[in-house]
Amino acid sequence: MNEQVLYLIAALRDGSIDNRDRKNYEIKIGQKDTRWLSEVIKPIIETNFNVKVNIHRNLLRLTNKKAVRKSSNFQG
Repeated sequence: MNEQVLYLIAALRDGSIDNRDRKNYEIKIGQKDTRWLSEVIKPIIETNFNVKVNIHRNLLRLTNKKAVRKSSNFQG
């Protein structure tokens, strides 16, 4: 695990992972500072999980099953 992924895990205090088999695969991070979401968190996720991330208002949302399952494994 690299430093970026460790930072992302720590950032999840502002978010959640929903990994319910055959139902939901979603990571959401809400933050008032949308610049932090777009300039820090989004590039970390896109680089380390090779996916595109959407940000709408103050909510970053990722619904890629493979990336969500991989990040759930990091959570232990």
